[in-house]
Amino acid sequence: MTRLRFGFVLVPLLMLSTAGLADYYEYVAPDLSPMYHSKAYTWGIDRTWSDLEVVQAATLYITGLRDSTYNDRLYISLLDEAPLGVTELDDPVYGNVDYFAGQGTLLLTLANIPSYPATNIAYQLTADEIEALNSYASNWRFAVAFDPDCQYYTDCAIKLGVCTSAIPEPTAMAFLAVGGGLLALRRNRRNRKVAAVA
Repeated sequence: MTRLRFGFVLVPLLMLSTAGLADYYEYVAPDLSPMYHSKAYTWGIDRTWSDLEVVQAATLYITGLRDSTYNDRLYISLLDEAPLGVTELDDPVYGNVDYFAGQGTLLLTLANIPSYPATNIAYQLTADEIEALNSYASNWRFAVAFDPDCQYYTDCAIKLGVCTSAIPEPTAMAFLAVGGGLLALRRNRRNRKVAAVA
């Protein structure tokens, strides 16, 4: 009976201890307004979650987005790396062409954003995009990239919110295996007793 109690107590405790590592991280971009048609921009971010965490969800927030005209495009991508902070790049190609095509993961192509009223965006990354983010951030830096194909403005900050959950450590996994083994052993003994009585 002691072993059974040990197994029932050990498993939840270990699950709670690893779940305690889950957290929320928010990254705020330096001012990106205005974003010019002849430029492209990268926002390099240093990862702050630990190797014991993995991203489960992420949301990109853009508040007060306005287009200088109409029927333009704003391409937003996730990149493997870029210099820390905002970097402005020359984009000599006119027309609706993504400067970062083939360089990362395209998150959004925004079109028909009006000049007024301003538009608020809260874009939740898909499962595939979360997988890409985890891969890109494994080297401790990743980036969000913007290619405006006309001039865009933002009234407030652009933010990225990241929710993580814990990755169980090998030791914790070993203890979980031991706890599960004790429960299985107890179950087998009980089954043998029932078989002997029958």
